[in-house]
Amino acid sequence: MTLHRPPDHLRNAIVAGALLAVVAGIWMVYRHSAPQSLPQPSLAALKSELALIRPPAGARLEVPTEEEARIGSVLVTDRFELQQPAAEARAHFRAELLAHGWQFKSGDNAALWVDSYCKSSFVAYVKLAQETAPTSHVVLSISWNELSLLLCGSGPA
Repeated sequence: MTLHRPPDHLRNAIVAGALLAVVAGIWMVYRHSAPQSLPQPSLAALKSELALIRPPAGARLEVPTEEEARIGSVLVTDRFELQQPAAEARAHFRAELLAHGWQFKSGDNAALWVDSYCKSSFVAYVKLAQETAPTSHVVLSISWNELSLLLCGSGPA
């Protein structure tokens, strides 16, 4: 009994079909494990959240509030120059965010640290950009995008 090899075009079709089935399977797993899509919040909603967080006394806004809104992503950012050590600025922003209903998610103790907070489907980052005693430069940003949905969940904004 002799086994015959299928023609090349048939073998290629079988391989292509198998690859398509694998890709479709991966896509289905991803779609069912990813957070459900939510209506995109307005830029005004994020700006109002940012406005609730008071900077430390004597803080100077380095540039006007940066704003970005596009399909699937909304971001507002303030950059402050503070006349205080970074550790005090970090503690101040943590207290402000917690007082306004944000939950601490993560942080690090690197020289240029970043702390993240969640409130509903928004994520806030407080980041030390630079410290030259006695001045520190801190960035506060609030965003909504796919990463914030994964990090914070999909509760109502």
